[in-house]
Amino acid sequence: MLGGPSLRKRSAALINDDLLIDLGPDIMSASHMRGCSLDDVRYCLQTHPHADHLDLSHLLSRSPGYGGRLS
Repeated sequence: MLGGPSLRKRSAALINDDLLIDLGPDIMSASHMRGCSLDDVRYCLQTHPHADHLDLSHLLSRSPGYGGRLS
């Protein structure tokens, strides 16, 4: 089994630190793995309507109750 860069997550793109394209279920783990902060994200653009690409509960991990901070 391959690891490292061979591990695939569902697609997302961060543009200029404030625009996130596709808020999928892997976004928090992918941002952590890549050392990419999402603190400055102000806008999210969804490219298609699948439920797994817009689950706002993933944002709960940024709330104070989970040890994160809200911007």
